[in-house]
Amino acid sequence: MKTDNSFPSAIDESNTRPGPDSPLTGCQRSRLARRHTLQLVFASAIALIPCFWHARIEAGDLASHSYNAWLTSLAYKGEAPGLWVGTQDNNILFDILLLRLGSILGFSIGEKIAVCLAVLVFLWGSFSLVSAAAGCPAWFLLPLLTMLAYGWTFQMGFFNFYLSLGLSCIGLAILWRACGAEYLYPAVIAGLIWLAHPLGMAWFAATAVYLRTAKALKSSLHWVLSLTAVAVLFLIRLHLASQYRVSWASRHFYQLNGSDQFSLGVRYKLLSLCVLLALAACILLHMIRIRVQRPANYFPLWLQLFVVALLGVAILPDAIWIPGYGEPVSFISSRFTLAVGVLGCCALASLRPRILLAVLTGSLALVYFTFLYRDTARIYSMELQADRLVRQIPQGGRVIATIFPFRNSRVFVHHVVDRACIGHCFVFDNYEPASGQFRLHARTDNRIVAARSEATNRMMLGIYDVKEEDLPLWQIFQCGPLEIDLCLRPLQAGPLPRFVAGPITRGGGT
Repeated sequence: MKTDNSFPSAIDESNTRPGPDSPLTGCQRSRLARRHTLQLVFASAIALIPCFWHARIEAGDLASHSYNAWLTSLAYKGEAPGLWVGTQDNNILFDILLLRLGSILGFSIGEKIAVCLAVLVFLWGSFSLVSAAAGCPAWFLLPLLTMLAYGWTFQMGFFNFYLSLGLSCIGLAILWRACGAEYLYPAVIAGLIWLAHPLGMAWFAATAVYLRTAKALKSSLHWVLSLTAVAVLFLIRLHLASQYRVSWASRHFYQLNGSDQFSLGVRYKLLSLCVLLALAACILLHMIRIRVQRPANYFPLWLQLFVVALLGVAILPDAIWIPGYGEPVSFISSRFTLAVGVLGCCALASLRPRILLAVLTGSLALVYFTFLYRDTARIYSMELQADRLVRQIPQGGRVIATIFPFRNSRVFVHHVVDRACIGHCFVFDNYEPASGQFRLHARTDNRIVAARSEATNRMMLGIYDVKEEDLPLWQIFQCGPLEIDLCLRPLQAGPLPRFVAGPITRGGGT
């Protein structure tokens, strides 16, 4: 079997059934895991450092997930009048994990464990898929995969979707060389993927069908499969546009290749470009090295999947308004660039020289995580202020947060108040119950959370008209001079004040 006669796949894509010596059979996977246990443990410890460099993990919606896990525990105990937990079979896996761990260990420790588990599932799930594509452990791509693990999707706190992608990678890695009873494992994993997020399930199913169909076809017919997949994506686009209200991604096509996961703000754009240039240089060197050879397939399977996924992100809508939901299913293309990035790593799995690629991406990873530490430290500073401010609110009081992202940042920081309220107060603009997309729901007459998405959105934007029945109510907002400076003020009936007036308490930001 040739291992480097084509770019960029190291797997023989003939139509024959893989034999016992094919890469990563079931027994070989077990031996591989045992042989590399020390490397796996050491790499896992390094990869989890960002989960512990602050007392709390700063990752967008994560604080909201933790707060709502606590609120759900109150609803189960009957201590949250007007709130109830509905029956739902998707978009809940991470929330169930948070609730179970938080109820046993406390929500602070439970959150740490849940996030660490999610990171490990995604990192080693994507690593297993890339290794399956490479035919050997793809250690040289681990820096790039670790950057993806802490990319935009993680920083936004979309952990149900994040978990679904990690589980999907595990299922696809098994499916790639499965035979006999091994097909049961992806089937079981599919249940967990659906429990985590339906978008992850859609990606898993589509990729699995493509992989198995490609293995049943001669490689000379793969171009037909690729064109068919793109045509199906266009049909899905037309169906969604005709049946639902949708919106489309406004970004350029070249921003959808997975590198945008590293582009969290202005300072990251140059870093994202450097990642692409480093990969381009390694691809060029690889092509020069094999220039005297005649590749058996210029468009190998994993490159096909990457291109089809890239086109799919551009073709499909970015947001869909589904009847019965208070909020749209949003950031679809932005989330799926994470899957595109993983498939890109699969397509790069046969690159040489690998040491050069590991050095280049490892150096860029150090820069990326340095930036990330500084930015998350600013958000953590805001959360410490929120801790101090909510202590000025009476036990069981209600608060709304009007906090906007940092200038030129793609990451939301609105939820810095949520964890501060656990055990003490209620976040009145909590979006989850009103959205209809989670297990926790609210009656319109409850006193804990606004029951309509329009109201919660207006509170977040600072354009809400406070009603008499909302009082007493407090607002935490950015009061300057720095973006991280927070203040607290009691509210009165009427429009939210647009300027600092009346008594306020500063959070003591630096």
